[in-house]
Amino acid sequence: MFNRIFRAFRNDVSLYGELKGNPEFASESWMVLAISIVISAVLVTLTGIRDGILIGIVALGGIFGYLVLVVLAWFIGTKLAKGTGSVADIRAAVAYAYCIPAILTPLPIIGFFASLWLLVTESSAIRETLGIGKGLTFLIVMLSVAAILVYSVVISGILFTLMAQGAI
Repeated sequence: MFNRIFRAFRNDVSLYGELKGNPEFASESWMVLAISIVISAVLVTLTGIRDGILIGIVALGGIFGYLVLVVLAWFIGTKLAKGTGSVADIRAAVAYAYCIPAILTPLPIIGFFASLWLLVTESSAIRETLGIGKGLTFLIVMLSVAAILVYSVVISGILFTLMAQGAI
């Protein structure tokens, strides 16, 4: 498992051919996702955030971003672009590519570069798994980034409102 995580982080695109159609890796990818979210939440606390609500929001944001990317990749890639791959194939590929960059994103400075690298690894995972072009892959990733930004703005607005009211 860890070897596959590091291969995805190195952007070894041969990994995605091995993952495709293998139910063992589809199940294992849930564990990979859980590892990335738990370690990311721990790193958030180490950077000074001790509020349980904020840590929960970071964890939910990670899950939300992952699910949005998987759904968009599957729908656009298979239904509109006629790529081949199941939801489980895409979910597994995205989980491996997501793991290390998602862990590193809470870290100051490193997190910025990890976020950029996440775009690269996710694009490779989607493109190789579905067999679609770079332009369409770029569109899928950018749509998911837009959805995550909307999520962030909405959650920030809710938190700001709750803090202004003294609820948290």
